[in-house]
Amino acid sequence: MAKDIEDSLKRDLILTSKGVSGSFDFVVATAAPLVRGFARRYFDNDACDDVVQEVFIQVFRSIKRYNPKLSAKSWILGITHHVIVDEIRRRTRRPTRSGEDLNLAAAVAQDTSEIEDLILRLPKDYFDVIYATKIVGLSYEETAQSLSIPVGTVKSRIFAARKELSQMIYDADASQSRGQSSFRDLA
Repeated sequence: MAKDIEDSLKRDLILTSKGVSGSFDFVVATAAPLVRGFARRYFDNDACDDVVQEVFIQVFRSIKRYNPKLSAKSWILGITHHVIVDEIRRRTRRPTRSGEDLNLAAAVAQDTSEIEDLILRLPKDYFDVIYATKIVGLSYEETAQSLSIPVGTVKSRIFAARKELSQMIYDADASQSRGQSSFRDLA
């Protein structure tokens, strides 16, 4: 299925670059869940919508620079990463109203499973590589390219993220033995 998504995105990006009417709609429909999932780690729903929209504006503007020899998902995730960084920088330059920027864990805690909650609690650098490799399905090399970091950094962050997730699960199990619910209750 991941191969089908990659092939579909690649085909539709090529068609869009050639000016084929309607092909960009398919790019958006196919890639929006990936982009939204990545952006939700950083922003509440309204801001997330703005980021997703900006990503696809940038994808459309950059379509002539897409290289079909590269992964389409990696290319779009790279654009997403840059838009997120730009939006975070923009928000830190201007004062925000109290409560405007909600903690994502609080915003999505009501409608996520416990494992998703644990992943969301990871530091952002760990979350980025886990999201790109395990959820989007990019290779380490594609992840490195899309996040503009070395492959070795991707590997070390994945190792550290797995270690931290293991500790979180262990801590949840320990709380269960004290009568509290835990991750294992989901199984």
